Amino acid sequence: MKKNKPLRAAGLLLVATMLTTCMTAGTFAKYTTSDSAADSARVAKFGVVVNANGSLFGDAYAKADNNEIVAYSTAGVGFNGTTNVTEGATVKADTQAENVVAPGTKNDTGVGIKISGQPEVTVQTTVTMNSDNETVFLKAGSYGVMVEAGTVTEAQFNKAPTSFYTLASGTYTAATAGSYSATATYYELHDAVTTPDYYPVVFKLDGTKNTKFTTGSDATDSMAAMAAVLTGLNGKTFAPPSSKLEDDTDAGLGLADQKITWEWAFNGTDAVKSGADTILGDLATVADNGSFDGTVVKMVSAGNYTPTLTDGTDYNLDVKFGFTVAVDQVD
Repeated sequence: MKKNKPLRAAGLLLVATMLTTCMTAGTFAKYTTSDSAADSARVAKFGVVVNANGSLFGDAYAKADNNEIVAYSTAGVGFNGTTNVTEGATVKADTQAENVVAPGTKNDTGVGIKISGQPEVTVQTTVTMNSDNETVFLKAGSYGVMVEAGTVTEAQFNKAPTSFYTLASGTYTAATAGSYSATATYYELHDAVTTPDYYPVVFKLDGTKNTKFTTGSDATDSMAAMAAVLTGLNGKTFAPPSSKLEDDTDAGLGLADQKITWEWAFNGTDAVKSGADTILGDLATVADNGSFDGTVVKMVSAGNYTPTLTDGTDYNLDVKFGFTVAVDQVD
């Protein structure tokens, strides 16, 4: 028994050591679980290009180029590279860089319009016309130019009394037979014309791939009609995957190669249109110079003409056209 005491002590010590080892090992054990996730993305395509460039009107037009715009420069370099700014010009403003239009002038190059792209986001178009757009017109009526007749003898008067007019209270009135007066001032009506509504600057909006508007005429406001076609593209929404914006389909704008052009036709063989052109030119002379040797008048009743014409109502002498096209992402 005494001999076994050390053995028992050693055995107990071994058991204790084993228990301690188990307890120590237990502190390094754990529950564990895991998961992972990964993803990637790129920026969605926009890639929309809106491009409008060019010019509509010029300060000079050359017959050699079918009366299209060939503006002379303020540096003095004129047509065909010459230093003579009048060479080749059939229409030329008296002030450089002041644009003009006239019968026989046109612009076949015009302003190009292109909207292209196939975005991966929903986009919407905004088309806005400039608020000061206007065009040249002469409203329907009978017009002419009153010119002082100078000395009129009674014999001359009696041959055609109604071809002479007298001025009273701002109205020119045709004379009547037997009313001759040696002291009266008589006038004659020149360049008389009776015209329907006349819009001589005719606009078009077309391209090689498609036609938007080419039906304009000088009987109607072609600028307004063209603007309506462009405005009709306002508020169009394209959701991906959409057709290309430039496609000429219901899903596209069809503005891949459009251009705005205009022409004021030379109406040498049309007496009414040529007469209306003359009245517009005379009104422009008055507007710029204050007066000339004649007075532009409009018939208010048979045999009675008044020089009181209202700018913007009876006629308009300016042409302006501008617009803005935008393509924006929408929520």
